[in-house]
Amino acid sequence: MERVQGLRQKNDLPALTRMESLDAVAAARATAVAKKDHSMRMRGRGALSAAVREAGVAASRSYEFFGMRRGQDLVPGFMNSIGSHSTTRKNLLDPEFVRAGLAVVAAEDGWTMLILVLVQDRPAPPDPKELEQRAFKAVNETRKAHGVGKLRWWKPLNGTSRKHSEEMARLGYVGHDSPSGTDPGDRLRYDGIPCRAYAENIQSSYGYLDPVQRAVDDWLASPGHRENMLDPRYTHSAMGVAVTEKGQILFTQMFCLPM
Repeated sequence: MERVQGLRQKNDLPALTRMESLDAVAAARATAVAKKDHSMRMRGRGALSAAVREAGVAASRSYEFFGMRRGQDLVPGFMNSIGSHSTTRKNLLDPEFVRAGLAVVAAEDGWTMLILVLVQDRPAPPDPKELEQRAFKAVNETRKAHGVGKLRWWKPLNGTSRKHSEEMARLGYVGHDSPSGTDPGDRLRYDGIPCRAYAENIQSSYGYLDPVQRAVDDWLASPGHRENMLDPRYTHSAMGVAVTEKGQILFTQMFCLPM
């Protein structure tokens, strides 16, 4: 591991944080390989992401280097293998990989297995309330750019919108009509919100650096959603956001012309 850390230091990268749990993952996988017949050792070792998850490590991305050596000078040999393998070198020098585990296991036939595991931390989940405000502001900026009046934030609509996003997240669907058969008009009536006219926009995204911009772009690209967003009749609105454990972000925006 010292040689690995030295390579990162030469490239002005922070040192990897070695984790016992990732050492254990690497050791289990290297031990399993060592027990195989030599002709089978280069074949699949099972999903790394599942092993990392089972070890209790929250990672958004993981990578594994596997090498085998026999005889003397094991460390220089392994480092030469790492350095000559372009994908491994690229990942080893990736600043987003910040944690690591390493294991070296000797097999009975004289071969030595090395497994190096790198993981990227899973980012903290976004704050749904912050996303609501950002998305609402972005919609108003879009309306302004198209010569349409600004929407007023209406707290009752925030509750209705958020509950729908949370239900979609909980039940695993994306749609205006819920599995129970309720639609946007039903939700407004259940919450006692009187609207002469109303509309609802929804959107789901995963893995985007700017989920708010993605939502607005999707709405603009969809004729029905675009019409709702830019409809000058609507004066009141609110956004509701839910985020699933897997990072899916669900937006619901209700538009209303109050009674």
